[in-house]
Amino acid sequence: MASRKCKKSPRVLKNGRNKYARYVRILHWEMSQPAWLEMSVYGRALIIELRGRFNGGNNGEVFMSVREAAKVLNCCRDRAQKAFREIEDKGWVRLNQKGSFDWKGGPATTWILTNENHGEEIATKDFRTWTPKPEIQNPIRRDRTVGTTRQDSD
Repeated sequence: MASRKCKKSPRVLKNGRNKYARYVRILHWEMSQPAWLEMSVYGRALIIELRGRFNGGNNGEVFMSVREAAKVLNCCRDRAQKAFREIEDKGWVRLNQKGSFDWKGGPATTWILTNENHGEEIATKDFRTWTPKPEIQNPIRRDRTVGTTRQDSD
């Protein structure tokens, strides 16, 4: 009896991997940028979620609301809002169209990923130019550093 070979699906390559498998890519040089290193874990997770919604042709139409982000990140809405602000300030995403909860069924906010081309515009990668702000120290009154302010009684 001749043994029959199993036919694999046309999507499966010879090495067993799926030809059309989707993945989220974060390059090593991106992870070494100050904008990545200074970011909170919620900001990093939000970037991964937004890049997961990018399909190669929908940059500028990547939808995610704050409520949806809070659900996906398993955090409160305030923390999700801070994460959006953080990744926008550090140059990972740009706002394309502002959504609103008051629209009742209208579109959520759409984002532009700066590491990918947007239409005819090439990728700006704004996160490369972000620099951390210097820490502001609490000022000390000058009269406190010179000596005592009260008169000695002799």
